[in-house]
Amino acid sequence: MPETWIYIISIKPSASRWNEWPRMKAANHLIRHFASAQKRVQYIDVASAMFDTQGNLRADLFVEDGLHPTQKCYALWTSIIKPVLLQRFGLEKILRQIPTERHGASRSPLPTGWIWQPAV
Repeated sequence: MPETWIYIISIKPSASRWNEWPRMKAANHLIRHFASAQKRVQYIDVASAMFDTQGNLRADLFVEDGLHPTQKCYALWTSIIKPVLLQRFGLEKILRQIPTERHGASRSPLPTGWIWQPAV
C-alpha cells in the first residue's frame, strides 16, 4: 500500500519509570531520525509537552500509580496528534460540512463506514 502514511507517536515519560527515561529519550531521538528519512512516515512528539517550563514531568498527567495517563494527558495528546492528522487528510473540511443536528434524512459527507459523533 504505497499511499499509506505511518505515524509514530513518541515514547512517553512516566514517574514510575523515570529511571528508564534516558533510554526512552534516546529511542525517541532515533525514531525521529528514522522517520525523517522515510517517505510517508511522520514522527509525532507528545513527550515534550509532558514537561513543565522547568523541565519537570507534570504530575497532573498521571494517575496515582505514576504510569497511566489521566484524562488531562489524553486531552493533551489529542491536541498534538489531531491537528497533524487533520492537516494530512483534510478531515477538518469534511467535519465542518457535517450538521450538528439532523433534520430529516440527509447523506453523510464522510467516507463509507465512518461514523461521526460530536465531541463531548
